[in-house]
Amino acid sequence: MITNGTFLMYETSDGKYTFDSSSATKWSVLMPITEYPDLDAESDGVENTTLSNGRTTYEPGLPDDGGSLAFPGYYSEADRKRINELKGKVIHCAVVFKDATAELGETDIDPTGGNIVSEFNARPLLRITGASSGDVTPVELDLYTTADAKTYPASA
Repeated sequence: MITNGTFLMYETSDGKYTFDSSSATKWSVLMPITEYPDLDAESDGVENTTLSNGRTTYEPGLPDDGGSLAFPGYYSEADRKRINELKGKVIHCAVVFKDATAELGETDIDPTGGNIVSEFNARPLLRITGASSGDVTPVELDLYTTADAKTYPASA
């Protein structure tokens, strides 16, 4: 599966996409992205050795995504306005994969029929990052996670 057709979505009452026909949940594209971060947070092992163990034993600790997930993209005034309206609010987000190989060349691929591979609650903050003369203005959307993320295996 190629990454073309990957969407960063958020739950909204006026969204136009539904991924589960049995649900009334609506989703909208939060911002077109050029990359996505590791979606499975790392966790350190926590020692849980007892006197009866013959060697040191560990169990998984709490996952730690470093406090935020960073999604790079390019500046759009419409995206900036939408994200600034959400600033300080907790929103429900999802990364959606859709195998878009048949639709290469289209600029607006419909995510309907995609698979939610990760979802989480977060507070958004959009930052304009450095650029040079003649470059498209890059931005980074930092999503400060507030609750446990769920990551699902992408379907083949």
